Amino acid sequence: MKKLTALILSVLLICSAATGLAEAVFTVTSQSAYVYPEKDTGAYFARVENTGDTGAYFGDGKLELFKGENEKLTSVDYISSNPYGIWLEPGESTYVSEYLWGSELLRATVSDAKLSVAAGEYGYRYRKLPLEAEIEMPDGQAYENYVNVTFTNTTDEIIYGGAIVCALLDAEGKVIFVSTNSYDTIGVHPGSTITAKLYVDYDMALYFQTNNIEPARAEAVLYYDGQL
Repeated sequence: MKKLTALILSVLLICSAATGLAEAVFTVTSQSAYVYPEKDTGAYFARVENTGDTGAYFGDGKLELFKGENEKLTSVDYISSNPYGIWLEPGESTYVSEYLWGSELLRATVSDAKLSVAAGEYGYRYRKLPLEAEIEMPDGQAYENYVNVTFTNTTDEIIYGGAIVCALLDAEGKVIFVSTNSYDTIGVHPGSTITAKLYVDYDMALYFQTNNIEPARAEAVLYYDGQL
């Protein structure tokens, strides 16, 4: 009887331990969804953080958009991180951007958005460097708007290829725009500095102006040397 009791206790302990296994949890900490006036197109941007207790690859996500009182407007499958399949340790974040289109968007207003992301089976472990970003968006026009991102190679090696990911934030820190610019054939030597101009497209800039959305600051990161 004592052996049976001990066996049952052992099984219960194993089950309890199994339920407490570490897992990654991808949580949207900030997002914006837009539909451009009189068009059937729009955009979605988000910051996603691994709020779990173990690292994981950013897997395919599913985006659902709603209108009115929680009425489903549309959905988009296979939402990926910028850059694709990034490995996130607990507490680390990445950005997401998705172009939206479809006849159901015409004259629609997005009331809410839900992005669900599961851990992926594979992806890339990138090295990364923080960048300086300066907003160049003159008042009163929507054609020539940029974020100037400056990168200084502080390593002791030539960095070939990479992805520059930049996010615009409003005064409250909400993500309102995300842009990614990749390059493959340029090598940046140690100590060298380059500046990339990331374009804020006309529809986005015009939407900001007509809806009184003001970019307050920008964040940018260079991801490079991605390893499977």
